[in-house]
Amino acid sequence: MYKYKILLVDDEPDISELCTLQIKKSIPDAEVICATNATDGYRKAREVAYDVIWTDYRMPRILGTDFALALRETHPNYNVPIIIFSGYIDDAKKNCSIKDNIYFLSKYSGVENAVAVLIDILQQQTKLKKEKAEITSDKKFIPLNSPLAKNFILSTIHIIQLMCNLNNVKQTNVSITKNHQILNADVVSVVNMSTDDFSGYFLLAFSKKVFLSAAEQFVGRKFSSIDNENSVVAGELSKIIFSHTISQIDGNGEIDNLQRENPHLIIGKKISITGHKSNMAIITFSSEIGDFLIGINPIES
Repeated sequence: MYKYKILLVDDEPDISELCTLQIKKSIPDAEVICATNATDGYRKAREVAYDVIWTDYRMPRILGTDFALALRETHPNYNVPIIIFSGYIDDAKKNCSIKDNIYFLSKYSGVENAVAVLIDILQQQTKLKKEKAEITSDKKFIPLNSPLAKNFILSTIHIIQLMCNLNNVKQTNVSITKNHQILNADVVSVVNMSTDDFSGYFLLAFSKKVFLSAAEQFVGRKFSSIDNENSVVAGELSKIIFSHTISQIDGNGEIDNLQRENPHLIIGKKISITGHKSNMAIITFSSEIGDFLIGINPIES
């Protein structure tokens, strides 16, 4: 039984065969499903979940970037890692309207180099799946796959990249804390959100260095310290993230009776957060300006 399922889309049979052989040689437990164009690739992706989708850019009728955009609308592959492997990488980057979980690799760097990146992506995916499995097995399970939590995580990546002018925000770790947690953060924005099936506190936390860089990108001015003027950026970012979360949920019709409070700002050094009776999920992200985190703490009824 194969461990990984990879969809490979390329209209040049020789390149498709070369990539397939190299993938199977380097990853023996990978199944490679090939498509000769983006239309065929999309049909194969509509009902089957893949671990990674690898595609060319210049193909007949539909470009690889348009194919990638269409994949974001397919239920089983809405956030699948996508590798665009092409000799026209600069054009592909310019024409790509999505930023999350996509990798641009030049054909001139060689298939072996691209497969090395593929292996790294698969290892990251395996790590995340293992962490999710551990969370699921916890007696005080935090439902990170609930529509509210899932969309909050995805919206955080999207909005931080968009509003802080970043290109490479990635989720790196998930951990479960006990009731009391020192976050080593200097700015924390906390809000309570609830739906018919989930209620909890959602927080966004930054160290001083990362926050000041984010604030600079957000408002277009450089700051040397956290003050009353720039600290509101954390609250503004939180509101935008939560609004995007709500729009995504409403658009998908996933939940009812969504309610939220206004964000509450906490400023200090090595801020300590006490969870609401149950454990808290801490999700860490990396970016060009440093790491930051979010927290999800369910309210027990």
